[in-house]
Amino acid sequence: MAENKKSFLIYSDTINNIEHLTNEEKGILFQHLLEYVNDMNPILEDRLILTAWKPIETHLKRDLKKWTDKAPQRSDKARKAGLASAKARELKGTKSNSLVENELNPTKSTVSVNVNVNDNVNDILLEKETKGKFNFKKDLIDLGFKDTLVDDWLIVRKNKKASNTKTSFKAIKNQIEKTKIDKDLILEMHVEKSWSGFKVEWYENESKKINNNNSNQDIPQDMLDKASKFD
Repeated sequence: MAENKKSFLIYSDTINNIEHLTNEEKGILFQHLLEYVNDMNPILEDRLILTAWKPIETHLKRDLKKWTDKAPQRSDKARKAGLASAKARELKGTKSNSLVENELNPTKSTVSVNVNVNDNVNDILLEKETKGKFNFKKDLIDLGFKDTLVDDWLIVRKNKKASNTKTSFKAIKNQIEKTKIDKDLILEMHVEKSWSGFKVEWYENESKKINNNNSNQDIPQDMLDKASKFD
């Protein structure tokens, strides 16, 4: 056996080589095997036992050669394992020092961690809360209204104690889909007139009044007076 080699293999098919031996002869063969692998240089004189021994000896020599050829690889692996173990101990010591430092000065590390964690948690909760949830203001802006006008109109609605419900939003959406008039112009007049409801018809009627008033301003006052006599 080679130095530092503490084991050997016996193959299961070895039984085919020794089945013709008596139990006593098998015991002699086994004793010879143990002496051989322990480098005691035993000698077999019984020719019958020797015929059973030779295949076993061949297997042992073949396995020993494989083991010897791989010795450099095992040595290199052992060296690398030792280096890795040393590195692990070094890192462990570094982490331990960091833990001691954190215990002595916990504010620096824990504050930043707590802030980041809290921010992330709040963002997640806010996202879960608003995702898929009806929001009157947001949905109006998504519909195409200018956000500043929406803010002003919401103040009007609040003062008039109008409820910002889904039903109200659907009614507004239906009104917008029926007209080609600029929606911001419509909403701007609603803010100016403090209308808490929303009707395109209101905008159209008010626009007609304004246009009529502007037209009347171009007519001389005396003609307006004469026209009023016929009313």
